[in-house]
Amino acid sequence: MVNVNCPATYGAVTSGTFQTTETPGSAAFYNEWSNPVTVVVYNPSTTQVVNRVIVASRANNLVVEANVSVIANYGICFEGKPDASGVVNILKDIANADPNWQGGRMLYMIQNTRIK
Repeated sequence: MVNVNCPATYGAVTSGTFQTTETPGSAAFYNEWSNPVTVVVYNPSTTQVVNRVIVASRANNLVVEANVSVIANYGICFEGKPDASGVVNILKDIANADPNWQGGRMLYMIQNTRIK
């Protein structure tokens, strides 16, 4: 396995994005692989990295702090996963949204099969 790094920034999202009126919430990732994976989170307004979280093998973690919100057009990239591409995925494209998580807070649950 070759470890591919995520970029320091990502290009502006130009089509098919959610507007900023989308419901803010948390994002979570279950690492189904046998090695730790670093999840890199990008703010769509600045295209800069806003968080990096190492998720242990077979563990489920929030990828932003509980008091920090993301919206559906945040960028998400993965380092250390098998066949890592270095592609910045758009959260809405790789996650299921649950609007009723923890009493009405939105949860974007990242789906492994959708990650590029």
